[in-house]
Amino acid sequence: MTKYVKMTGSKLFVNFSTGGSGSLEIRVRNAGNAVIARSVPLFGDRIDREVDWASGSIAPYAGKAIYLEFTLKDADLHAYRFGED
Repeated sequence: MTKYVKMTGSKLFVNFSTGGSGSLEIRVRNAGNAVIARSVPLFGDRIDREVDWASGSIAPYAGKAIYLEFTLKDADLHAYRFGED
């Protein structure tokens, strides 16, 4: 889990790679530690993949402080960034 980070855009992009049976999942938590969005599981090897959300949207939290919680299974997370597109 990250420390509080300030969202500087309305979308999240990740640079990651997974093994054949691996995955990356992301939860976004607000200041009260409640989950506000969950990603769909991500697979493969991507440099700048926009995260798709299974529940909720992070757009309303642009400009606010949030936590990011990453769950990696046979996966590597190289970087993440907020942006518009």
